[in-house]
Amino acid sequence: MQVTTLMLRSPDEVDEYRMEFLQHHKAQLRHDEALVPYWQQFTSALESYDGDLVFGGIELHSSVIDMLGPALATCITSLSLHDVGRGWIDLAIGVIGANSSLKNLSCSANPSRMERAFDLFSSVADHPTLSELTLRKVCSDGAEGYSLFMLAKICLLDGDSGSAKAYRLDFSGNSMTSNGATHIADAIASNSTRLVKLDLKNNQLTDSDAQAIGQALRGNTTLERLSMQDNELTHVGVAAIHDAVISPGCTFQSILNSEHMVSIDLPYSIGKLCPDFKRKYFYGDEQLTDVEDIERRKICYIFAIRHGSGTNFKLLCKELGDLAAKLLPFAIKQVFDCSHKYLAGNHNVGKLNWCRCREEQHVPPLSIAHEILRSWEVTKQEY
Repeated sequence: MQVTTLMLRSPDEVDEYRMEFLQHHKAQLRHDEALVPYWQQFTSALESYDGDLVFGGIELHSSVIDMLGPALATCITSLSLHDVGRGWIDLAIGVIGANSSLKNLSCSANPSRMERAFDLFSSVADHPTLSELTLRKVCSDGAEGYSLFMLAKICLLDGDSGSAKAYRLDFSGNSMTSNGATHIADAIASNSTRLVKLDLKNNQLTDSDAQAIGQALRGNTTLERLSMQDNELTHVGVAAIHDAVISPGCTFQSILNSEHMVSIDLPYSIGKLCPDFKRKYFYGDEQLTDVEDIERRKICYIFAIRHGSGTNFKLLCKELGDLAAKLLPFAIKQVFDCSHKYLAGNHNVGKLNWCRCREEQHVPPLSIAHEILRSWEVTKQEY
């Protein structure tokens, strides 16, 4: 604690990195009255700190919270509370209400007090800048976890706080079970610009939940990222979500007309290709928003799906006409050259590794040109 206090009082040090405070990985360090004087020194040093702050693996006693509250109200932009005890929600609500600069709040591995959850979400909704909220492993009961999401939907996504904030919500690891309720699907189906990221990893959602979410995705054009790994999904649930955005049987025209830009994280062990159509992405230090580039990646995906069955030429002729299809090898090369930053080819027929890759790894699917050449009836004299 003394070393941390010294670092806080040294601006040259603290400005350079994200400070993690007392991250204790094995067991929570319980409160000790002997630490109170050091807490006081630490709180005093916080007055000059304006970055991200992480408390992990140490009990924040009510007496410590009373000291920290006023200091955290003015000095930080991001607060993370990991395994700090039952007082976390009181501290969080106090900081949200007093700190107008807070942008990110993360709470994990803390026992929940559901009676204060509504107050927590209400304070987030009323806050001018707080839009990234993580509540991970705060509920051990599945129904309680789903109730947490229901309250978030009511306060943040449906509520009328007058704010135009776009929320990034992480509710992973809460043993969430819907028992037939549809709050998650309803939130997605509303097509609200208030929800741009939703993380539901490591819960207990089932195929019926996935089917409802997949149906909701068909009309949603605002969600940018959805994470569904580590739930109780089979290939049925995965396909319901995946095919809602792009199905193997869709045409190129339907792809170009589609407004879906969502990036979906699904269980890869199921064996389904999971396209990555991000609305916003980073290349180097530059943030890009290029709808045309996303459309090219969608077209690449269709080529890859059809490549496995050898049906590219047949379906292209049906969609575009015989003559136009024969000119496609040149257009195809242009499409893939523009997408080499995102696609990596491998030798498994019909499969692509959807990750950012080096240019030399990129291999366009050659079956299209092969099918076209094989279909031409060229005589020796014509040649």
